Amino acid sequence: MIPILTKAGFAFFLRHPMQLFLSVLGIAIGVAVIVAVDIAQQSAFASFHLSLTASTGRATHSIHCYPVTCEDSLYKQIRTELGVKSTAPVIDTFVRLSGSEPTQIRLLALDPFADNPFRNFLQPLGKFDKALHEFISNPNSVFISEKTAKQHGLKQDGYVKIQVGGINKVLRIIGFLRGESISDERLLENLLIMDIGGAQKILEIPGRLSRIDLMVADQDIATIPMIQKILPQNAQILAKGKASRDVQTMTQAFRTNLKAMSLLSLIVGGFLIFNTISFSVMQRRETIGLLRALGASRKEIFFLVIQEAFLFGWFGSLLGILLGIAISSSFLSVILQTINNLYFTTNLQNHQIPFSTLSNSFFLGMGIAIFSSLIPALEMAKIEPRQGMLRSVSEQNLLRRLPLFAGIGLSFVTASGLITLLPGKGLINGFLALFFLIIGLSLSTPVIAYWIVHLSLPFLHRYRLFHWKMGIQSISRYMSRSGLAIASLAIAISVVIGVGTMIESFRATVQTWLASRLSADIYITAPGNIRLQTIASLPYSLVTKLKSLSGVEEISYFREVSMPTSIGTQRIRAFRLGNAKTEQSFLREKRKPVELLWKKMESEPIAFISQSLAYKHNINLGQTILLYGKEKSISFVVEGVYDDYSSDQGQISISDAIYRQYWDDTNVSGISLFLNKRTLKKQVEKEILAITGPNRDIVMQSGRSLLEYSIDIFDKTFIITYMLQFIAILVAFIAILSSLMALQLERKREFGILRALGLSRKSLFVLILIQTGVTGIIAGVLAIPLGNAMSFILIHVINRRSFGWDFPFIFQPDLQLYAIILAIVSSLGAALYPAFALTRIQTADALHEE
Repeated sequence: MIPILTKAGFAFFLRHPMQLFLSVLGIAIGVAVIVAVDIAQQSAFASFHLSLTASTGRATHSIHCYPVTCEDSLYKQIRTELGVKSTAPVIDTFVRLSGSEPTQIRLLALDPFADNPFRNFLQPLGKFDKALHEFISNPNSVFISEKTAKQHGLKQDGYVKIQVGGINKVLRIIGFLRGESISDERLLENLLIMDIGGAQKILEIPGRLSRIDLMVADQDIATIPMIQKILPQNAQILAKGKASRDVQTMTQAFRTNLKAMSLLSLIVGGFLIFNTISFSVMQRRETIGLLRALGASRKEIFFLVIQEAFLFGWFGSLLGILLGIAISSSFLSVILQTINNLYFTTNLQNHQIPFSTLSNSFFLGMGIAIFSSLIPALEMAKIEPRQGMLRSVSEQNLLRRLPLFAGIGLSFVTASGLITLLPGKGLINGFLALFFLIIGLSLSTPVIAYWIVHLSLPFLHRYRLFHWKMGIQSISRYMSRSGLAIASLAIAISVVIGVGTMIESFRATVQTWLASRLSADIYITAPGNIRLQTIASLPYSLVTKLKSLSGVEEISYFREVSMPTSIGTQRIRAFRLGNAKTEQSFLREKRKPVELLWKKMESEPIAFISQSLAYKHNINLGQTILLYGKEKSISFVVEGVYDDYSSDQGQISISDAIYRQYWDDTNVSGISLFLNKRTLKKQVEKEILAITGPNRDIVMQSGRSLLEYSIDIFDKTFIITYMLQFIAILVAFIAILSSLMALQLERKREFGILRALGLSRKSLFVLILIQTGVTGIIAGVLAIPLGNAMSFILIHVINRRSFGWDFPFIFQPDLQLYAIILAIVSSLGAALYPAFALTRIQTADALHEE
């Protein structure tokens, strides 16, 4: 019997190929998004590991000193006094490669005699090689990979221009580095290799190192405690894997949110499978009734449906994997840009396609397809032979169950609200609340749509809008199909509202925050990313020179570095604010009046911390945080909490005066100038350029241009979110197209009767559009409360627990109108093909039973 049933199932879908295609496409797009996002994420972190490997080589540990560099005397002490020979001094920083499109490039400075055991870069050079001799004797000589040189039009024995802290330097290329394998070539990309003595000169850090690499075998692990005893308090020994683990922890929330957004498309694809299988059940009620009368068991009918869903899932998942691989490179570029802006920097791309991603996505797509078919399969298995001819039985059963569905849906919505009130900081509660909210609306959709239709009928009858009445009545008469179409579209549109409201609320908050901070007239930084300028920044002496300029009323400046603390390595911002208005608005929570705190800050070790740091580490006002200086640890009392949306990792702010007192640092990261009202800004800018000289490039921006630049970075951060949002809408569009095709084909005989009674093709076309347009309106209206509730959960639960910061929910009227219009346009667009096809069917053919 099963082979006969299988043939019957295949015959049905061969007669309706578009339904088959749309179902497979829905699952394929959902799987493709998961594959592309996962490949892009893993490739982004593989790129980071590749960049890390290029820098660290075979080192097992490294010694880092804070806030910026180590003294090279520490390296000599470890190598000579302790006798640890497997050590190598390193300077590792990013510089700007000058050109039509300036790019960040890694500068790695090494000792060619100590470094060979750690890295292979200089091994091909012999001890008496001419290039090696010039590499050591000429401080401006560099090696560069052949591939990178070609990309930037550089030649051997030519010159490359770089910027270090805004100062232009010209280096001579004495040779190309070539890898022995593809992986070696990747390690060399965007890399400059210098002698460590030359780097100290051009970076203006004589006697300083970025770190000291160690190679410690397992049997010599006792060497580590011995080295730790002689380290200053501001130095740490880090195992090689710690940087990778830190990055994984740092970006956990980012990766989780991306996966959640990608799963949404697959969930909507599950609705599509459910809809298609349900449609096939309704279309085959007569056939199933006959098969049941001929002896087919309930079990055989059940497995027939599961088998069809299995094939949908199989083909859809396979197609999705191929599509996901194809689009993953676009996702990788966007994710790398976001990660570079928010977390860490890598100048390498390592596009990987892990087998685990492909297999997991394949089985996930299969699982969603099979799970979505369970209810239709059970419904099909319950069909009695006598009921096979009666479609009305199914619709009547659904109408009787509407109150039950509404009650269950309300229970899910209530559970969603209660889950958001549960204590804790895990993300699972937030995503569970979102899932329950979506399920609750999906179950409640049929009863809400039913009552919307029936409440509107008297109005339509009163004003003799009979076309509208016929179109709208069909929604409630075919609720098993209409309800699914409305729910699928409402969920997708609610994502637009929910995510859009969250982004716009966040954007408005960030704009307000930036406007309150960017009150200076001129902002000065070195070219490039401030987070990469720990070594090459602006000299502190520039502050003194700028103070003497005529027309400068106040000056602010800051230094941003990483430093070990009692709560782990944190970003430290040492600053001096020179504007009373900014000082007043800086803190959101404080222990004492602002005026007292600013005075106290200049002479005592007190700290202000960002709200994300306070949230993630459960730090309250009055608690202390230890910062480790070279000679001793300094205890800072937390006196205030401030908003900071530049990084979710948090930040500790201290006085620049206290910072200079305990740490030896001669750089600043940025300077802000406040001019008096009578001063011409352009004149001051000319004087600044005269002070910095022709060899130093600096970036001068107004508060407005810096605000626009910051918002541009903000918008780029959410590009990946917009992409996933669009794909969810695309899958929903496919779902509603499939639903409408199913519904209109099911009503083919009904439309044939209307045509036989004199209804014109144009009137039939309008009738179909009215029905689908109202379907879109209902979906759009239902999406508004769901979307805003979703946004509330995203802002106050998921965002808060993911990133540690809080911002207000801001209702977006324009977005609600846009959502309704989008729902109507999507439903009408999806209706065009089935409406066109049905109006072209001959009346006699439409009246024939299938």
